[in-house]
Amino acid sequence: MFLSTRYVARLPGDQSPLKLARLDGRSREGKRLRAIKRGLIEEIGGNPTPSQLLLIERTAVDLLRLELFDVEMTIGMISDHDARVAHALRGSVRLGLRDLHQLGKPSGRRKLAPERLVSALAGSR
Repeated sequence: MFLSTRYVARLPGDQSPLKLARLDGRSREGKRLRAIKRGLIEEIGGNPTPSQLLLIERTAVDLLRLELFDVEMTIGMISDHDARVAHALRGSVRLGLRDLHQLGKPSGRRKLAPERLVSALAGSR
């Protein structure tokens, strides 16, 4: 998909970064990332557009990173910096979900069939 190698999250007790881009689906985190993506696709009714796929990918990675930070918070190993990053991720996820739902909504305008358009114009005179 569109996963960038720049986004990393640390596991509790591990000083080396876990590269989320290298998750191949066999690890617990890879399986969770795939499950998040599936859930977001189901949420919008399946068959996402390319722009929705980009948002789903980004939001899924942010949700996974947030879950990893939640583990750190639970065991008390989170730094002040990590807490600020987790707070920013919450905002990013909120906005990503909002945008995803807005992209999934049909526009307010309806397209009229030609015969309905003619009758609508004739009725407005």
